[in-house]
Amino acid sequence: KHVTTIAAGVRMPRRIALQFRYAFVCDADGLKVIDVTDPRKPSLVKNGSGPVVVPLADARDIYVSRTLGYVAAGNDGLVIVDLERPESPA
Repeated sequence: KHVTTIAAGVRMPRRIALQFRYAFVCDADGLKVIDVTDPRKPSLVKNGSGPVVVPLADARDIYVSRTLGYVAAGNDGLVIVDLERPESPA
């Protein structure tokens, strides 16, 4: 069932992976984190200056396993992102 659409802050989304209360989205900017605690009101997770983003030139797909995100990043190859703290991925 379609509940809502989040468009603000997400540019050309390519893939999404869900884990618990977060959605991890690969888009034109890289990897972004969305809080989906309330599926009717998803929101981009923000840090002090704006949305949390791991900048990747060509993030195409993501697989999340426990505290790690495996991002297929085109010319950058496989990028492994530490997602233990989704508010500040590294």
